[in-house]
Amino acid sequence: MKSTEKNKIVRVLGLLLIFMLVFTVIPAMPGEAASTKSKAISAYKKKLSASKVTVLPAGKKVMNRNDDYVTYRYSKRAKVKFAIAYINNDNVPELILEDKNYGYGVWAYKGGKVKCVLWGDTYYSPYGYYRKKGIYEDIAWSEGTPFTKCFYQFKNGKMTGKLHKFVYEQGRPEADYYQTSSSSRYPKEISKAVFKKKLKSYVGNTKVTKLSLKSNTSSNRKKYLR
Repeated sequence: MKSTEKNKIVRVLGLLLIFMLVFTVIPAMPGEAASTKSKAISAYKKKLSASKVTVLPAGKKVMNRNDDYVTYRYSKRAKVKFAIAYINNDNVPELILEDKNYGYGVWAYKGGKVKCVLWGDTYYSPYGYYRKKGIYEDIAWSEGTPFTKCFYQFKNGKMTGKLHKFVYEQGRPEADYYQTSSSSRYPKEISKAVFKKKLKSYVGNTKVTKLSLKSNTSSNRKKYLR
């Protein structure tokens, strides 16, 4: 009898211990995410506050606004525009930077550092993202009206091209659709139906959030970097 009561007490104490551990660990997780977010925001503010800002990695060969092929070094703070975007499924935003003279870059806070995960020169423009679905979208311009909408998956700290939509003329339905394959060097042409199905498999019913880049002023940094 005493042995049975003792076993019951042990089981009860064990359950209480489990509950204590659960309630101790769970509240710490949001706090940890908030801490990482605040560190990321601080790092973004520091980057944007510098007199020389890299909107894409220094040393890259780019086509500038004058169609000259140059080596990118940095941008003056006043020439930079920025926005934050919640691309992947966490509470830490990514930073989108653009200098119309050279191009743009997507930066992420990883391992205590701000790193560029995607960039393009003046033939590319940031467009939007599917909030917390891991899909980011930009536009690749060609000479004249045609352009390509490029869809990238942001996963494990890397941006990988997944889908492309080549638009012949703005406002017209005609377009070609492509899917990037790891087994092929070139994108594979697919139908519009397959394109829509594939995109939906990534983003569900989430609509694209279009980016609105702001001038890199002190007041805008305070207002939008939070």
